[in-house]
Amino acid sequence: MKSVKFILLAMFTLTIMQSIAQTSTQQLFTSSSPRVRFNESQLLALYTKDVNTTVSLSSAQDNFQIQGTVISNDLNSATNTRFVVIKLTNFQDGTFFKLKSFTENGVAQYKATITNSAYNDAYQISARFDGLFVMSKFNANQVEALVP
Repeated sequence: MKSVKFILLAMFTLTIMQSIAQTSTQQLFTSSSPRVRFNESQLLALYTKDVNTTVSLSSAQDNFQIQGTVISNDLNSATNTRFVVIKLTNFQDGTFFKLKSFTENGVAQYKATITNSAYNDAYQISARFDGLFVMSKFNANQVEALVP
């Protein structure tokens, strides 16, 4: 009887481990470009959007679009940091676009991510030049978590 329980427990454990492995290696952006570029003014306009506002951004150069609803837009005046969170509707449920800016020694800095905790890939700003923000695809564990 003990051996039957052991075999059942072992099978149950293997099943769970296999399901966890499958979940953590799924890719959300499999057919998307490794880099997407957004117009700087279009991205910075998100700081002016009220909560519950529907937004849409597109990267014509990279055939990439994000659509969603602003669920948070906060300013911490003590640190001069603004943090905007958009729940995306054109990707899987649970996908968020987070945009953060802050001033360090009078220089504006921007960070942004597109992530979904159920998937193993994400986008994060990697460069800003010529009026464009460039977001590159990374493994989710390589992306810096943005917190308010």
